[in-house]
Amino acid sequence: RSGVRSVLTGEVRGAEIRRHATRLRGGVDVMPKDDNWVRKFGTYSWTQNMQELQLYIPISESTKSKHIRLKTSKTSVNVSINDDMYLSGHLDREILPKETNWEIIEFQGNRSLKIGLRKKDETGMLFDWHYLFRSEADIIDSTITHQVVFDICLGDKLLGQVVFGLFGKMCPREAKNFVALANNNVPVPLNATGLVLNAGDSVEGNTVRRGYTNCTLHAMDFLTVMGGDIVNSTGEGGYSIYGRVRGAVS
Repeated sequence: RSGVRSVLTGEVRGAEIRRHATRLRGGVDVMPKDDNWVRKFGTYSWTQNMQELQLYIPISESTKSKHIRLKTSKTSVNVSINDDMYLSGHLDREILPKETNWEIIEFQGNRSLKIGLRKKDETGMLFDWHYLFRSEADIIDSTITHQVVFDICLGDKLLGQVVFGLFGKMCPREAKNFVALANNNVPVPLNATGLVLNAGDSVEGNTVRRGYTNCTLHAMDFLTVMGGDIVNSTGEGGYSIYGRVRGAVS
């Protein structure tokens, strides 16, 4: 089970509030794409897997392959369309320019130029790039606005603690909801499917206040655990301050 030791919001609760900027996996207008994620900026979107970065640039129906000029180096990408510079930037890390590939495809309902950029460094293959272009660091406000500390237990044995930094300026709705969950302050309707009342539940009218305390963690495979079902701890239910949980969030 997981227990909340302290949630740092606007006051000191068991520890000093710390605020600082950091690099992270996140983005602007994060959208679900199968089991991956996509970051969307003004003129392009991008995603990645372990070996490659995929850059997507919307293009018009009149744009043909002969109109596209692509130039890459270890640390830069330049895209020209009809001899006009469309996108140019310095990459956050190094790529293998000779293994760059591109094609014209449909992406999220738009005709797009897809550019595949092969990661160079081994750590880049194992871990995500924080940014595609260095300039994205100035666009994304990755200030940690809250810190949440979980005590992770097996039965009554404390296994250790996990500290979550919440990026409230990037994802304010999600951060607000996470803090409420950690504070056991999410109203769940008493008629929610599968809800079983526990000793100590705080019932107010037609709702009960629930959160992450005593929420079961389920082992999904040898690398992954999953939790957060505050309704019945089976992994099939979930609730937020915005209502029933549906789909992916940032």
